[in-house]
Amino acid sequence: MYVCTRRLLKNEINLGTKAGKEIQKAIDAGILVPDSILTPLIDQRLKQTDCRMNGWILDGYPQTVEQINHMKELKIKPSLVCVFE
Repeated sequence: MYVCTRRLLKNEINLGTKAGKEIQKAIDAGILVPDSILTPLIDQRLKQTDCRMNGWILDGYPQTVEQINHMKELKIKPSLVCVFE
């Protein structure tokens, strides 16, 4: 499954959630969305049945050392990493 962080964030904004409002503030300020908001969204998405059964491709995550460490805590080891510049 293709898991795009940009789509996850836009979905929260469109739903008008508390997290969505914080996401919009970060975007407007031109800064990365805080891990305290992004990480739970990623966790929730990867736990959904389609991702558990079919595997997933993450787009836009991880971008920071903290996010990499979070993946290590979850014992997630990517089978392939691609970096495009």
